[in-house]
Amino acid sequence: MFSSMLRMGPSTWSHDHLIVLIVLVDCVRAEPVIYKKFESSERKFTLLRAYVGDRPTWRNPSHPWRLDKRFELKGVPTLMLWQNGGVAGRLEDHEAHLENRIEKLLSIATNDASSE
Repeated sequence: MFSSMLRMGPSTWSHDHLIVLIVLVDCVRAEPVIYKKFESSERKFTLLRAYVGDRPTWRNPSHPWRLDKRFELKGVPTLMLWQNGGVAGRLEDHEAHLENRIEKLLSIATNDASSE
């Protein structure tokens, strides 16, 4: 389902911009902050939450999302703004819980939409 949503594009999303949140099952630090920022945003986004698996699965250097050129994940959680078939902005694991960084990522989509 994850790959098919990315392939099908905006016509299948409930809002103009897709944000992909890639997490472990227990990403308790970033998720509450991310959800809070999304709920308070005037813009609406489609949030696709995807799991990398449990810790042993994620730590495997051959994990598919570490190798996939579209994602090249280095840490989780990772928050990505997906536009025009690719990543337009991203927050890595060390910053995905910071409110000001999340706001900046959301503003990329807002600025893009206002220039259309």
